[in-house]
Amino acid sequence: TTTYNEGILNGTEPILKDELIPVEIEDDGTVRKADLTKPWYSYAEQKWANAVITQNSYDALTNSGDVHGATKNDGYVSFDGVDDYIDLGLENYDFGKEITVKIQAKINSVEDNDKNHMLITNFESAGFSIEYTKEEISGSFLKSDYTYKKIGNIKYNLNQYYNIIVIYDGQKIMFYVDGIMADSDEYNEVIKPSVIGLHLGTNINIVQDNSQYGNISVKDVVIYNRAISKEEVNALSEGKIINSDGLLRYVDFTNKTNYETSEIIPESVIESYFVWIPNYGT
Repeated sequence: TTTYNEGILNGTEPILKDELIPVEIEDDGTVRKADLTKPWYSYAEQKWANAVITQNSYDALTNSGDVHGATKNDGYVSFDGVDDYIDLGLENYDFGKEITVKIQAKINSVEDNDKNHMLITNFESAGFSIEYTKEEISGSFLKSDYTYKKIGNIKYNLNQYYNIIVIYDGQKIMFYVDGIMADSDEYNEVIKPSVIGLHLGTNINIVQDNSQYGNISVKDVVIYNRAISKEEVNALSEGKIINSDGLLRYVDFTNKTNYETSEIIPESVIESYFVWIPNYGT
């Protein structure tokens, strides 16, 4: 609950403060930006007026103790490549044979060697990653025989943001860069649960010399327990979530407030709700 020191209402007219986003809340709890061309409230219909205050996910993760050294900047979080990481949880989560992982990130620097540096991973005795070397960005799934299924191997430029989306639908893996499919390959193994959670910036279970911290900047991360559609890929590449079904994690470091009408506002970036209930008895 947020307390305002100045009046939020002017007579019987609700005044939206800059930090408030008018929303409609669906029966299943999905929160969408409201259409301001329609009345925000109605005495005749006794309609409540709802709004939300969003937050930078860094603050929420810091409050829960999951940020380890990563630095908040204006619109992104930076990782120093030495010991910074963020814990996103989901340890022992059973993805089965479907997953979507999206990360918007840039690589700031890389060592001149063949080591792998992690953007996001939950590697232990199972799991997957999106990682990079000095030349390429790729996705990797740990197979049942403890070999790796690689996808992507896409050339990149330092200090350039990329929207990377890896989708596994139980039959093939698809690797998208900025909304365009850059690679795909057949695959049909179960993603075994990993005892460690997903982490940004490193593999905290470093047992090999080729698993290293990443010197990276990250704007947002989205994780689904299903394979998303091409329409959703296009939306995610523009920073929009249009379907919250199966959405496990959404972290947004961009301080986004410019949601479009009907666009979903994920629960994890909502700091608090404001509900204006008119006094219909007067």
